[in-house]
Amino acid sequence: MRKLKAEYDDGQEHACILGIRGEHIKLAANGVAAAISDMEILGGETHLHLTSENSEKDVIVKLTDRTYTSGQQVKMAFDESKIHLFDAQTEETVLERNN
Repeated sequence: MRKLKAEYDDGQEHACILGIRGEHIKLAANGVAAAISDMEILGGETHLHLTSENSEKDVIVKLTDRTYTSGQQVKMAFDESKIHLFDAQTEETVLERNN
């Protein structure tokens, strides 16, 4: 994982927004609890709209599996190497750039 910028690595609490693309989210046995609020079946791909009590917006996960149902409880896991964190007030990244 990338390191925090020095001004955020100060031992204080900072409100952040997590950003990640749908293709970097998977359903897993362990992870963040969510409910399927909507499903879009698009040819060979299914988009699950997931609602979590810790998120203000739905998360969309792209799958090829069609065995899920609306309202079903699932868990989602993030590819940690693909996570972006933004300052909640300034919306600037709080992570150092990879070189």
